[in-house]
Order: sequence, then C-alpha cells, then structure tokens
Amino acid sequence: MRPPRTLPLAAVTTILLVSLCACDGADILTPVDGPPGGGVGGGALDGTLDVRVIDARARTPVAGASVSVGLDGASVISATTDASGRARLRAAAISGVVDVQVRAAGYVATAWIGVSGRAVTVPLTAAAAPTTTMVAVTVRGIAAATSTGPSMGSVEVYLAASAPQPVTGLPPALEPPAAPACMLTFGTDTCSANVPAQDGTRAMVATLVVSDTRGTVDPADDTRSVAGFAVTRGVSVAPSAAVTLDARATATAFDLRFDDAPPGLAGVIGVPGLASASEGVAFFANEASPAQTRLAAPVDVAGGSGGATFWVLAVASAPAGDSQSVIVRRQLADTAAPVALGAWLEPPVVTSSPTSEPPILTFDAVGGAAIYALEGRDPAGALVANAFVLSGAGRLTAHMPAGAADTRWTVRAIDAPSSASDTDLERVDREAARLSLTRP
Repeated sequence: MRPPRTLPLAAVTTILLVSLCACDGADILTPVDGPPGGGVGGGALDGTLDVRVIDARARTPVAGASVSVGLDGASVISATTDASGRARLRAAAISGVVDVQVRAAGYVATAWIGVSGRAVTVPLTAAAAPTTTMVAVTVRGIAAATSTGPSMGSVEVYLAASAPQPVTGLPPALEPPAAPACMLTFGTDTCSANVPAQDGTRAMVATLVVSDTRGTVDPADDTRSVAGFAVTRGVSVAPSAAVTLDARATATAFDLRFDDAPPGLAGVIGVPGLASASEGVAFFANEASPAQTRLAAPVDVAGGSGGATFWVLAVASAPAGDSQSVIVRRQLADTAAPVALGAWLEPPVVTSSPTSEPPILTFDAVGGAAIYALEGRDPAGALVANAFVLSGAGRLTAHMPAGAADTRWTVRAIDAPSSASDTDLERVDREAARLSLTRP
C-alpha cells in the first residue's frame, strides 16, 4: 500500500499564505462601495481607495472615467474606471484625508474634497441639460372653484410639473412659475396650456390666484389671493401626452412661524410644494411671509396611498440676490398644527474667488453646516464643475477641477447628517433641514 503523500514545508507554507490572503479577500480582492446614490463610507482610509462613478440621474456605471486622488490640488495617483464604473487606487499617501477628482466625456467635472473614508461613490451630472417634453394640460372647474371671488378682477392660472429635487441643488428651483399660463375673466371655466416636464412619471399642479381690482383702475389697491388648486399625479411624460386637472377651492392652510432672518437677508417667504419619492417635487405659486403667515394648500393630495407629502420651504434673500438662506420642512400632511420653521443657517463668507487655473476657492465654515456643495457655471449659465466639501472648521480651501476658471461660483452650506468618512447624498437630500448659499 502506497504511503500517504506529504508536501514539502515550502509548499505547505505557500498554501497557508494563499489561504490567508483569500480569507482577507473582503479587503484585498472585493471592491468596497460607498453609498449607492453618492457619498463616502467603508471605514477609515488607509492606503486603498475604492471609487465608483455613476450617472447621477440614471444611477448607471460610468466606464472610462478618469479618477485622480491627491491633496491640496496635487495629484498622487490616477486610474480609469472599468465597465462597472469602479477604480481601485493604492498608495501610501492615500491616508488620512484626500481629495478626489473625476472627469468623464459628456459629464460635468466633479470633486470630492476632504475624504477620509476608503470608499467613494461619485455621481456625475450630464453636461447636457435634462430633456423635457411639452405636456398638454387642461384645467377645468375654474369657475366653480373661484365662484366666491370678487366681482371685478381676474383669475391667474399657474402651472408646473414636478421634477427631481435634490437639496444639494436648491434653491434655484424654489421660485414659483414666473408668469401665469392663463389670465381669465371670472366665469371662465377652463385653461389650456403646454407645460415642460422632465421625462418619467410626474405630478402636474395648478394654482388659481384671484386678482381683485376693488372696482378701481388704480393697481396700487389691487389684492391677490389663492382661491384654489388642481393636482394630478402619475402623469407619464411622453410626446403628445395630455392631462386634465380638476380645480378645487382652497380648503386648508399652513400656519407658519418665522424666526428672524440672518443679518443682511430680507424678503422672507414660504413656498409650498408637493413631494413624492417617485415623482419629485412640484412647487405651487403661493407664498407666505412674516407679515402674512397663512400658506394655502390643496386638500386630499398628501398622506395617501401614493406616498405624497407637503414640503414647506422658507427663503430669506439678500436684496442683491447674491446670498440666501433656506429652511426645508418635509413630510407634512397635517396642516392643522403650526409649522415652526426654526433658526436659519447663515450664508457662507467667500474669502477669495478663483483667479488661478485650476481654480481655488476659499470660504469660512458655517456653524451648523456639515457639508458644502459648490458649483461653477460659465457665462452662458451652463454647469461646468461640481464639488462637495466635507465637514471642516475655520477657513476651507477647495481646489476645483481644472478648466473651470471663467465661471460664477455658488457655495452652498448644508445642515445634514454628514462627515468626512460617512456621507450619504441620498440621506442628505432626505434629511437636510437648512441650507444657505453665497454667489461671490
């Protein structure tokens, strides 16, 4: 009988070493992903950084993206993402806190500054603006909804479609529709107009505003009030899409409680919105102020099976429009209880605007802010660079992607759960309660 075969000690040692490496494969062989929608995680950064690059809208991998890791604007190591949108970067210098810059054809250059987690998911915004489709909208029942209005005046009908609304991108979309879709005399029952909407499933909302001339030709004594709303949800946006909304008189309202705005800011207003996870947020053409705290809202459209809730957004702006502070209150369904908006977040103070290439932006940290979202737009208004600066104190420095020197920058301070090693953009968008911005 043949004796059992024995292996040389060297072979045994080799097998043991391979086994040990395989046992540690979760750290060495398997990629570690950050939060799926964008952010930082995976534990402490110590020589290895896993980067995953995705399309911010479709959440699909972006292959062939150039990833550069460094500190204070100096690159330490670079890599290119594979078909899954992933790249692993290893260097002794990748420890503590680093900066990550990502570029890809067809996308806006993006930087994550002050990263101390070992996994980063970077969502890239497409360079081209989101496509929109015109939806034919008809609002009916206007005469009945405004039947208690004044005898002289008009009815203005404002229309809007919901859209994806990340808090990191507010507040440009806070503004209600600038002009009415229809100007009607009393007794007119319908309004028809085309409304631009982003592709997908959206909500369509209408606000009916009654203008009372008080029987005079002097516009100084005119008054305006919200008389009703119309809401339709689950609209599939596609070419030749058409939808009908039924108007209803206003039957409920929020009672807002405003705190004093930060120094230098005025023009405090509250704006209502209707939000759902699948459709985004649609804002109504309706405002409240510290002098007029009642904010009218439609009924029977929030808190139902569709998962829609009200948003209330309060905005304080500088007279020149170069700084703002915003308070966000979400998931409101009970309009009977007063809504206390609470304290505002002061706008960041930008201490130096970029004059170099690549651009360098410095600003003072804001008390209460945990993350900063920066964007640069060219003279035509096109977005050319994004950056996220993770929590820090004192004076912060952001080395922006090269090629974005001739831009106007916006610095947003955001009060939301976030840290240099644990940031989830989806959670920031869900839970951020305050933000402010400065456009130097």
